[in-house]
Order: sequence, then C-alpha cells, then structure tokens
Amino acid sequence: MRRVQVDMSTNKIMAAQDGQNCIKQHRTVLIDQLFATLQRHTSPSSLEAAHRRNLGRTGSAVAARLLKAAGDGGESEAERTLHQLLRLHRISGWTPQYRSCGYVIDVAFVAHALAIEVDGWAWHGNVDRFNSDAHRQNILVNAGWHVLRFTWHQLTLTPEIVVTQIAQALSGSR
Repeated sequence: MRRVQVDMSTNKIMAAQDGQNCIKQHRTVLIDQLFATLQRHTSPSSLEAAHRRNLGRTGSAVAARLLKAAGDGGESEAERTLHQLLRLHRISGWTPQYRSCGYVIDVAFVAHALAIEVDGWAWHGNVDRFNSDAHRQNILVNAGWHVLRFTWHQLTLTPEIVVTQIAQALSGSR
C-alpha cells in the first residue's frame, strides 16, 4: 500500500510504501508539477468552483492556500516569486506568460522587447527541456528580444541583483 503525507511545517512530501519512506521531495516541486498538469486539463474558475463546493471538508484549508498561490500568476513558485519581486519594487509594464514566436515567455516587457525566463529544477531537470529552452532563446534573440534568465537561487538569495539587472535592461544600460 502506498501513502502520501504532506508535512506543511517542513515543506516536505513523504511517500511511504509498506511503512518505509521511499521518496522525499520538496513540496514546491510537487506543487509546480501539479499546477502544470491542472493547467493542461482544467481552468482556474473550475478549480475555484470545486473548492467552494467542498469548503469545510478535509484538505479544504490546504486547497485554499494552493489556489491562492496559483492565482498569483506564474506556472511555478519561482515565477510567482519573480512576480512578487517586480510588484515589491514597483516595476510595471510586464506581462506574465506572453506568447511570441510560437513560445511562451515567463515574463515579457513587450515595449522594451525584454523577455525574462525563470529556470527551475522541476522543469529543467531534463536534458531535452534544457536543449529546447536554448533553441527557444536563440529564436527569441533572433526576433529582437533581449533575454534574461534567473534561477530560483538568484530570485531567493540575491533578489537585489535580479531587480538591478532587470532595471538596467529596461533603462537600456546593458
């Protein structure tokens, strides 16, 4: 028998099989994967409606927190962190999940042709995805986009550098 347990105090997910822990994974990685799956198969409004129908049931409080996080925009916690940084520093003029050249840019400053990509382990832990992103970036650059890439560690450990680099790109001092 397989059982999954979420420990919200440590942000860990533990899957147990026959009483032994067999998988430990960061909660945010699993949540990002869950959001990506849900986005392919449902809409935010249908998730909200389902949540309202199930208020008060087991897991309702956790579901409310997850829906709030998803509602902040972005397909990953790293993207949502970038959005929070942009808002905190009053950087405006950006569009999340902007389509260009047949691809989706995580955050685009269209008026400045500035594309910001967020690289996380949950998505980029695969060589094919990594190669695909390099190809996509080359297409965007050849189409006139200036592309900045940031990792989860940069967003959380050195946010001031991230904000400075975005501000410099927007002011034209590259």
